[in-house]
Amino acid sequence: MIRRLQARNYRCLRYVDLRLDRFQVLVGPNASGKSTVLDAVGFLGDLVASGVEAAVERRSPDFRDLVWARPERGDGIGFELAVECSLSARDPETPPEPADHRVFRYEVAIR
Repeated sequence: MIRRLQARNYRCLRYVDLRLDRFQVLVGPNASGKSTVLDAVGFLGDLVASGVEAAVERRSPDFRDLVWARPERGDGIGFELAVECSLSARDPETPPEPADHRVFRYEVAIR
């Protein structure tokens, strides 16, 4: 289960740090980043399944479109994503006790 999602300079997200629970609702006005939060999770999935080039190309032919404020040029332009997941050894229908799960963190910086 995803417990936390962090994004820095990803599309319209300058910096987001979301702590998630079993049920989460994303609410906000149009163009506030709700779909981008979901796409950040999708990007990480595509990255693991198909590699960085395919994950980027699936979203845009120009890498700069994925970077906050779409910089025109410069070294080091890019974004960072991180996700924390917990895995439980118990029955998935039963809420885990804190000692019954492990937390794993996956971080990536794309430049």
